[in-house]
Amino acid sequence: MKYIYFFILIGCFFLTSCSRYYYFTKDHKVRIDSTGNNIKQVQFYNDRRIQLRRVVTQEEAKLLSGKIRFIDGVYVNILYMRRCTPGVCTEVDGGKLSVRFENGTGKYFDFQCDQKEYTNYLKIGPTKRPLIKEEKKLYSIVGDNWKHLKNKKYTGTVKYDNLDYTIRFRTHHWTRYKGEVPYMPSLMVRRGRSLYLHIFRRRIKGKLIQ
Repeated sequence: MKYIYFFILIGCFFLTSCSRYYYFTKDHKVRIDSTGNNIKQVQFYNDRRIQLRRVVTQEEAKLLSGKIRFIDGVYVNILYMRRCTPGVCTEVDGGKLSVRFENGTGKYFDFQCDQKEYTNYLKIGPTKRPLIKEEKKLYSIVGDNWKHLKNKKYTGTVKYDNLDYTIRFRTHHWTRYKGEVPYMPSLMVRRGRSLYLHIFRRRIKGKLIQ
C-alpha cells in the first residue's frame, strides 16, 4: 500500500511541475513591446532536453577531456541541456530572439516565430499537426536540415559557440499543456510571474506607542 502512495506522490509532483510553465508566443512579445517593458528582463526556459553533437579530431579531443565520446570510430563532443534550464534574451533582431543559457562568446541559441520552413518541417512528423497556425506563434529554435529519425526522435543543425552542431531532441510528454506540445524545441516562461508589469513592493512595518 505504501508503494501506491509513493507513486501517487511522484505523479502529483510531475503534474504540478509541468503546470508551472507555459509557452511564450508572438502575442506575448507584442504585448511586452506595447507596454514598454524590456524583454531582456524576462526569464525564459527551454521546454525539453536538448543534446548537441560535433565530430572532433583526436587533437581536439585531448583538449576537451571529459566531454568526448568515441562513437562509430570517431570522437564526438557532446553538450546537453536539461529541460527548464533558465535563459535570458541578450539580443533582439527583428522577429528573432537570441537566448543565452550560459556565458561565453557565441554561446546562445536563436529562437523565432513564423519561420518559413516551419510548415515543411512539421510534415516530417509521425502525425499531422492540428494546430500549425498556433504552433507557428511559438518562439522555436532556429536551425537547418531537420529530420525525423524514428519514433519521437528528431535531429537538425544549429550554430552554437560559433561552431556547427547536430541537435538532437524528442517530442516530450507534458500533457498538462493546452493543446499539443510542439515538435520544435521552444521557449517557455514561468506561471505567476507577470511579463507586462514591474511590481515594486515595500513593507509597512507598523508603529508602536513610544
